[in-house]
Amino acid sequence: MEEGNNKKKFGVIAIIVFIVILMAVFIWWKFFRKVVEPVNTNVNTTNNTNQITVNFNTNQAPVNSAVNTATPELLGITRLANIFAERFGSYNTVSDFRNLTELKPYMTATMKQWSDIYIAQQAASSSNSSYLSVISKAITTKITAQPTAVLSTVEIMMFREEEGSDINGKNSYNQKLTLELIKTGEQWLIDTATWQTR
Repeated sequence: MEEGNNKKKFGVIAIIVFIVILMAVFIWWKFFRKVVEPVNTNVNTTNNTNQITVNFNTNQAPVNSAVNTATPELLGITRLANIFAERFGSYNTVSDFRNLTELKPYMTATMKQWSDIYIAQQAASSSNSSYLSVISKAITTKITAQPTAVLSTVEIMMFREEEGSDINGKNSYNQKLTLELIKTGEQWLIDTATWQTR
């Protein structure tokens, strides 16, 4: 009989020790473990200016990876500008200017008006034109902004690739796009977009 009680005592003690060990591991995991957060090494900031440069070519080493000086607002402006620029610069002649109409929530009234006029002009002149497709990818982005400012200028170097019925093969080139953003309330909106002539 006593042997059965010893086995029960040993089993209870083993369970208690196991629970204590699990609790110790959980407490260490929750409170004492050092978490290594990923660092975006493609952001280059300068401490004495209000500029931030983002290099989207991950094959190149960044010049400086002082990420901690980039504010969330500057990084948000950079993301918005890059998403807008890639969509704005990518289109084909059969998509009914969807690249522009889908960007209207990110445009000021001035940019929306320009977009409507541009779409109407292009639709009227392209009824008999041949097929053309342009794909644009952001390579680098340089913004100038104060976190409290209401105006920001963003320069984006774009890699663009054209393909179409009038083009022999693919035509690739780099082209700069300059965006002006205006802060409306808490949201940044694109006010103008200007392509540098190639």
